[in-house]
Order: sequence, then C-alpha cells, then structure tokens
Amino acid sequence: MWLHGPAWLNESQPRSDEEIPDWTREEEDEEARETVLVMTPVEGTKNLLEYDRFSDFGKLVRVVTWVLRFTTNCRPHQERRSSSELSPGELENGGITLLRCIQRERYGEEIEQLISGREVKGGSPISRLSPFIGKDGLLRMQGRLAFASSLLYDEKHPIILPKCHLALLLVKNKHYMMKHAGVDTLVTAIRNNFWIVSVRTLAKKICRSCIHCQRQDARACKQAMAPLPEDRVKKSPPFSVIGIDHAGPLFCSDTSNRKLYILLFTCAVVRAVHLELVDSLSLEDFIFAFKRFVARRGHPSIIYSDNAQTFKAAQKVLQRELGYMGLDWKFSAPLAPWWGGFWERLVRSVKSALRKV
Repeated sequence: MWLHGPAWLNESQPRSDEEIPDWTREEEDEEARETVLVMTPVEGTKNLLEYDRFSDFGKLVRVVTWVLRFTTNCRPHQERRSSSELSPGELENGGITLLRCIQRERYGEEIEQLISGREVKGGSPISRLSPFIGKDGLLRMQGRLAFASSLLYDEKHPIILPKCHLALLLVKNKHYMMKHAGVDTLVTAIRNNFWIVSVRTLAKKICRSCIHCQRQDARACKQAMAPLPEDRVKKSPPFSVIGIDHAGPLFCSDTSNRKLYILLFTCAVVRAVHLELVDSLSLEDFIFAFKRFVARRGHPSIIYSDNAQTFKAAQKVLQRELGYMGLDWKFSAPLAPWWGGFWERLVRSVKSALRKV
C-alpha cells in the first residue's frame, strides 16, 4: 500500500462513481456562494520565535538575522545573498525586526491606535510616555529633548520595550558590555537608547545573579572580635597603659647612607601618640628613648609589645633597674602581628603624615 498505492489506481477499467471515494467527487452544484470573513480582536500577535529559549541577546539577534536572510533568498525575483558572515547592516536590521516583533506582541493595540491617528488610551501602561511610531516602525517615547541637536535620534526618542525576557537579555548584554557596571550606571546607559518598563528591577536582578559581581562585591569574612582587655577599657591617666613598636627606617638627608628609626609610644586607652627618634634598633638606643618618654609622659604601669629581641632584653634590664617599681610587660603571641593592631594602625597614620610633609 505504501509503495504502490490503492489497487484501483492500477486498474485499466474506470470505476463507477459510486466506487470513487467521496473526497474525489466534485460539487455538481456550482452556484455562487457568498464568502463571509469574521475578524476577532486579539491583543497583540504571537511570535513564531520562542525568545525564552535564548540566554544571550547577541545570539538571538543573529538567529533572527539568519531567518531574515533565508526568507529573502526564498522569495522570487530577489537577489540571493551568499552564505558568508552576516554584515553589520543585516545585524542592525535583524535587531530592529526583533524589537518590532516584541512591541507588536505586547503593545499591538497601542500601535494600531497610533497608526489609525488616535491617541493611546489612558489605561495603557505606556500612555504617560507619549508614544509615537518612529521612522523605523518602532514604538518610541517623546521627550523634552526633541530639539537637542547634539544628541542622537535614539537618545532624544528612546525605544519603548516591555518588561519581558527580551528586555532581560538586553540588560544582561549591556551589563557585560560595560564590564559589569553597577545598577545606577547600567540604568543610565540603557536609557540612552531604550526606555524599558521597570528597568531598575531588571538591572538589580542581573547584577545580583552575575557570578563575577558576586565575587567582587561579596563582603569579606569577618571574625567576631573578642572583648577588649580590662586594661584598655578602664579609666586611667594617659600613657599609663601603652603599646610600643619601631617604625621605619627613615633616611637622613644630612648624612648619606644613614638610617633612623621611629619608636612609637601609644596610649592603649585614649590613643595618644608619642614619637621618639632613635639611631638604631639596639637596646641602648631604646633605653635612652624610654627614659626620655618617662621624663615627658610619666612612668607607665603596663606595656604591650611584640616579641622583638630588643623589647625582651629591655624588659629584663628595666626590671633589674626599677626593682619593686618594675613594669608589667605583656608580649603578643609569636608570629601574630594582629595582636598589636592598635599600635600598628597608628604606625601607618604616622608614616602617611610624614610622607605628605
């Protein structure tokens, strides 16, 4: 049956009319019949291309452009285009066609009203934008910059687009083209050419879902800080509880190849700072600087410092010299500079001020 068809096709004798199937009979009565066309109003039109299947705006534009080239080549008496790469003009035409299709799908009723010379009804979501049909057949927005000669046509009259998947792809493509710009910058750049309904909502959605933006904008992990020691929070005279550290080196302009260092004393309670200039990191220079500090600021009761060899040696010397007036010297943990954060931060402030001066 599949290869040869029904048996009566191969018979030499014609069959009677009764044996001929009904679908081969012609109507004997050829009286004129009146044709009636019934038109049902439908909001917008349904596009044959499924936009939701695409995740890239550029790819969607290229697909539409290839479809347009195929339809052009299928038409008779048309110059056939080769199968080479798409030209910039074809891509521009494909983008305009894509935007025109999405506008007719969502704003078909508004477009028909504008074509017929009427105004858009007040209940339309784009009525406040004063829409009009541009030269390229796109629905555009009227603004107060119509006479700005320095602006482009798209900037004076942006293209109106609804909040849809195509608009989301457009915002996503603009986000990548602008090297992952923020929400405000992205919205400003898009409105140079398009007026998308609820564009800020789409921009926030794109920025929040972007993996690269999540990595760069993510907050750093912060360890919960422990309570401050009692020595640093109780009321006490300035420089009674101090932290010390060396900073430098500095280079002397009067004598070549000579290095100097800063010995920083900071109050652990009120953050007051006292600086002493020393010739080296030796124990002798530290003892001299410490005596000058005591003569000026008074004798401290508690000292915090790191585990430098100079400070460890100074603790033994001062305890031997002071006797019962010895200091309570507290060292931070080895290889843990963050324990001395309250004086390390002031070292940076001192260095910044000295560089500026």
